Amino acid sequence: MKMKGIGTFEQNADKVVLGGVVLVGVGALALQLIAGGSTIKVGTKEVPPGAAFQPVEEEAQRLLARVQSDSPSFPEAPKFTLAGKLALGKDLSRPAWPRVAMGSAPNIGKGDIGAVIATAEYAFPEVPAPSTPVAVAYSATIHPAEGLQNPQLASLLPAQQPFDKAAVSIEFTYSGTELQAALANDPEGPVEPLPRPWWRGQADQGADPVTLIAVEVERELVSGAEGVTPTGSATTILPPLPGRVDSLKVWNDSVKSVGDVPVIVDGIRGVFDEIARPEYYATIAGPTWEQPSKVAERGDSSDKATQVRNTRRKFSEVQRRFDDLTELLSKTPKPDTARRPEPREQPPSRTGGGGKGGSGGPAGGAPSPRTGETRTGNYREIERSLKRTKAELDALAQKLIALGETVEGYEVPAAATDESGLDAAYRPFLDNPSVTMWTHDLTGVPGATYRYRARVVINNPLFDRNLQEGLQKELGKDSLLRGDWSEWSAPVTVDPSNAFFVTSAEDRSEISPRPHATAQIFQFYYGYYRVAQVSLEPGDVVMNDAKLPELRIADMAKLDDMIKKGQMPGAPSAPQAPAAPSRGPGGPGGKSPMGPAPAVRDPGVAPGAAPTPGEKPKIQWPDWMAVELPKTLPLTVDAMLLDVASVPAGDRSKSEAVLRLGNGDIFVKMPEADRQNPLLKKLESSAKEGETQGQDLSIPEPTRSPVFPRRDRQGDRPPGKTGGGGGGGG
Repeated sequence: MKMKGIGTFEQNADKVVLGGVVLVGVGALALQLIAGGSTIKVGTKEVPPGAAFQPVEEEAQRLLARVQSDSPSFPEAPKFTLAGKLALGKDLSRPAWPRVAMGSAPNIGKGDIGAVIATAEYAFPEVPAPSTPVAVAYSATIHPAEGLQNPQLASLLPAQQPFDKAAVSIEFTYSGTELQAALANDPEGPVEPLPRPWWRGQADQGADPVTLIAVEVERELVSGAEGVTPTGSATTILPPLPGRVDSLKVWNDSVKSVGDVPVIVDGIRGVFDEIARPEYYATIAGPTWEQPSKVAERGDSSDKATQVRNTRRKFSEVQRRFDDLTELLSKTPKPDTARRPEPREQPPSRTGGGGKGGSGGPAGGAPSPRTGETRTGNYREIERSLKRTKAELDALAQKLIALGETVEGYEVPAAATDESGLDAAYRPFLDNPSVTMWTHDLTGVPGATYRYRARVVINNPLFDRNLQEGLQKELGKDSLLRGDWSEWSAPVTVDPSNAFFVTSAEDRSEISPRPHATAQIFQFYYGYYRVAQVSLEPGDVVMNDAKLPELRIADMAKLDDMIKKGQMPGAPSAPQAPAAPSRGPGGPGGKSPMGPAPAVRDPGVAPGAAPTPGEKPKIQWPDWMAVELPKTLPLTVDAMLLDVASVPAGDRSKSEAVLRLGNGDIFVKMPEADRQNPLLKKLESSAKEGETQGQDLSIPEPTRSPVFPRRDRQGDRPPGKTGGGGGGGG
């Protein structure tokens, strides 16, 4: 039957819909089969549901491998600039050591100080000079890790190992109590003393606004390495030690006004030891570093005799000045005390610091009341000068006693319970009558002779104050005060790199038809002088080989890689060798720029067993000391023996060796004079020590950099310790 009025589409619409649904279903099924099923997102990856925990398991395995690693990598320590270190130090809490106030605290600074300053004239403080320095030559081999950590130091070392370095250490003492007296000086006339809060801490504070900022040492050339004396003065101020605290630069870069002073002073106080007593650099070979004063005590007797002679002469001069002042004071009328009542006696400002022999430094505390006081002419000024002269006399007497001399009227002080002097180091700078200071000269020429003098640099208490215009304003222009220079030290010769001596010479004789001579050649190598004996006949060049013990140098690439990874290089181990010494102030050896060396060896380097009788000790070298050195060292002097001549000397004759240098110059060596040369004895002693080098070898181990500020040695004090004043009366 034919349908009327129904189109083809209407007739087949249901079939089209059914076909479309079937196609969609088939497509969805095919998509599931082709795509491999559903996924989920783990982290940044799409994974099937069954593998959802696989990335977590892989990460856990990686963490476990790092934990169980024998050589894990450590994060690099954050690096701070010196200014950042000092700024960090101000945030550290510091104990406030109590001071005993002399009566009520002064009102200066509590009221309108501007009006007082505008009408007052203040005395400019004179910063005293240090004691006469003691300078001692020192040579050793610098630890290779020092140069890797300190490029500035590396520029002063040889290009290749071993990094041998000849230096001079300079030591002196400074009296903080004398500086305190200079700051507290009350001159006669209209000039007022410095307001106490400008330079002295309040009774409830433990830090003084004025402190040591830097130490400057000046060097003068006495004679060059060739023995030539320079024409005119040849002086230079030693540069800062490479890689160490440059407090002057920090100060000059940071202090622009009086408001900048407290923060920088507090930070510099935190590195007081680094400024006053910088430790020598870590070494791997050579004698251990010692304080110059200790070396001088047992050193050249002629140098000691010079010190005694100079100190005796100075003591006599000061004694005469003291006697003159005493006589003058006795003839000067005392001040008229009827016009005003005597001020009530005040208690001392602080305890401690007693000692025999001479008057001590001025006591601290609040200033004496000035209300109603009448100027008394020269009596008080003479009295103050007498006290200062007595303190200077006492210091010279103590120096003579320390040199083993007897001084009439002075007793030898009892030995300190702690020879390291730690108690004195804890005293505030202005309360310490004898602050030991030293520094090192790394820029001297080997073989040249120098002398040294020193001075201290403190911050200016008048800096940027609202002073009167004119001269008073000029007094506060500079932020630093440089003290008087000390006396010059005795001349000291930098250890030469090499030397040679003719120890014997014989002219022609019936027994020996040809003249001959014997010479010794020395060269400083790997911590000690090496020596070669040479027999010479005319025409022979002065040369031979020196024997060396078993020595190794560092694999610098491996050592550099270990330091970058924060790993601790081990030290060569000798049979029953002692542990590497720690680097306390004034202790043996030097300190790595990265901090104090550990007191024990690296656990990976075991000491060797004790050798049996007749067996040569065996050294266990760490992996980074991997480069073996030859067993001989060629030594050559650019000179040739020409002849031996006999010269008359009284009732006998002396032989002298005639040599020609490579440049054609002719010179003569006297064997008798060479044998008596003190330098020959010194070099022979060093060469003897070097023969057993390595049989008891302990190399300091570099560590990571310290984070400044370090402990405030001069501001902090152990519980129960009170501030020290000057020495007691004689």
